[in-house]
Amino acid sequence: RLLTGDRRWATAAVTGVAAGLALLTKGFAVPLVPAVAVACLLPLAGRRQAAKGVLARAGLVAVLAMAVGGWWWVRNVVVHGNVQPGVGLRPRVDDVELDIVDFAGNFSSRLIDSFWGNIGWREAALPLWLSVVLSVGLLVAVGAACWADRRRLVLVLPTAIAGAMVLAAGWGAYRKTGVSYATQGRYLFASITALVALGAIGIGRLGGGWVRRHQPVLVLAGALALQAAMLWLAIRRYWAGPGLDRIDALVAFSPLPSPVTVALLVLPLAAAVLALPAIRSGGAPSGQGPEVARPEAGG
Repeated sequence: RLLTGDRRWATAAVTGVAAGLALLTKGFAVPLVPAVAVACLLPLAGRRQAAKGVLARAGLVAVLAMAVGGWWWVRNVVVHGNVQPGVGLRPRVDDVELDIVDFAGNFSSRLIDSFWGNIGWREAALPLWLSVVLSVGLLVAVGAACWADRRRLVLVLPTAIAGAMVLAAGWGAYRKTGVSYATQGRYLFASITALVALGAIGIGRLGGGWVRRHQPVLVLAGALALQAAMLWLAIRRYWAGPGLDRIDALVAFSPLPSPVTVALLVLPLAAAVLALPAIRSGGAPSGQGPEVARPEAGG
């Protein structure tokens, strides 16, 4: 809403509180901060007459974010001398032979593999080739969405910064031990909503008329298929028995009552089916994404 020109005080307040709550969750929410700052200040581009109002609302966002969650990171600097103190996971290995090609292959495969789903201790996962195809498809769709409206690049900023953080940490670990550990796709999940939204918009732009008309349903179907695949991979890995007997085993060993366990498996699909009419009617046939009204400067 900030990117589309919403300058209401309520929007600024909600943004500041949400950013602060994110900062209390995990270190990889920190990349959201520069993205929020850019989104707040972007309306200044070419509109100097609105500078006072924009800066005032940006200030409100900053104060609320700091009051709700930013104080913890200031405390880390005061107490530990570091924004995010690290921990020693593995001992240093002497005379590590640095191989950029080996590092690049190891780092990229681990990051892509775990981003799309790697259950447990990397025991149940999608085939790597499928994860690569999904990654390339997502990048193309996000690129198409941002090409249509450069303001959307702000939504990619948290992922880019988090990716740079993971890369720096992975290279540091590789130099220390010869292994790029702590390289996990979940570290990019703080901005997963933006990636999904941009990917959906990009699919609408890249596809033909039929794809654009059914864009929301296609995105929902893809998400459900991916979730079902990962659920089945987990069931096949952790519960024994032929075929659907594995589900019986899951229900039998669940600490929850059987009806509750079955409901947890079925409810997401039922909710998606029930939501289909609203999704179909609320789609963006043009592939441009929804537009938000631009309130006046005093709004």
